[in-house]
Amino acid sequence: MFRHYAFGAILMWLMAAMPLMAANKKALHIKAQLQGVGDTLVVIHGEEQTLFTGHDGTFDFLLPLPHAMYIEAATPASFRGEEQQFFRLPAVPGETVEIKGTLPADWTVSGSRFYADYQALITEVMVAEQPLSDLTASLNQQILDGGNRDSLQQVYNQMQPAMLKTQNDALLAIVRRHADNPVVAVMTAEMNGDIPMMQQAIALMARPVREGKVRQLVYGPLEQAKMQRDSEEASARKQAAGVEVPDFTLTDIHGQPLQLSSLRGRYVLLDFWGSWCGWCKEGFPQMRRQYEQYKDKFDILGIDCRDSQEAWRQTVKEFDLPWLHVYCPDDSSVFEAYGIIAFPTKILIGPDGKIVKTFVGEDPLYYSLIDELFGE
Repeated sequence: MFRHYAFGAILMWLMAAMPLMAANKKALHIKAQLQGVGDTLVVIHGEEQTLFTGHDGTFDFLLPLPHAMYIEAATPASFRGEEQQFFRLPAVPGETVEIKGTLPADWTVSGSRFYADYQALITEVMVAEQPLSDLTASLNQQILDGGNRDSLQQVYNQMQPAMLKTQNDALLAIVRRHADNPVVAVMTAEMNGDIPMMQQAIALMARPVREGKVRQLVYGPLEQAKMQRDSEEASARKQAAGVEVPDFTLTDIHGQPLQLSSLRGRYVLLDFWGSWCGWCKEGFPQMRRQYEQYKDKFDILGIDCRDSQEAWRQTVKEFDLPWLHVYCPDDSSVFEAYGIIAFPTKILIGPDGKIVKTFVGEDPLYYSLIDELFGE
């Protein structure tokens, strides 16, 4: 009788536990202790967003997943651009990850075997990437401190190729060392979108890794890189020198419609930017100095993107930007027509309405070209 009761109790416990066990196999168990995060995290997984609540940066929840994928988590304030409290992580169903530290940079992971191995692997990657990262950080700081952009860009151009080759060789060596470990799947995403490098890394991985439960971590970043390449090529065709720009009408900062073709006959710089874009704002002081110097020879039309009108107007006022400004709604066809995929993007248009040159990012060569065109 005693044995029968014990067996029945165990059976009832197993029946009750089966849904939870099944859920665990299809979910990532996330435990987090994150300083300064608050009580809410929004997790983006695939096409879905899920809000999870905790207490004072401590969270413990199951994230349902159809398969392994990369997820991103952030505080609601981060989505509003008010802070930078976020992390990105490979998510594997059936595993447990523990995240501790301070976002966005000073945090570590542990947990089940996959995530213990992941932390060790990422530490190796950081060592491989450190020299080039240090060079980039040093040159950027020198620019912020008033260093000459052109000369510092030349330093980077001279040193970067050899350092990048050394880094890539080290990354491929990491793949070879861990070829049989499922965690090596994440190395595809560590190749910075370099498609040939990604393909080399995948070829070095063992077949069970490439074809097992983490295969989406292997091939997902490669497919995204190919899509990004195709998007960039399409964008480059739209932004190439000699292309006649499409006309558009957007609302200016005074609430009036402004048509691009109304500026025909002068050089016009289209500056696609947003108040949330640090590098966009970084260039404003030098843009303003050049504009004041050459404003009788060219116009600037600032096109604010992915922003609230309040933030747009406040930033124009804060940086005292004296040129023309229009607001571009998220559903505007201007993004596609001009192939805008990065910020800032500066497109210089000639008096004939054709593109002279396009600059993506805060490129010092833009300022050199303006001086060459309009300087005495």
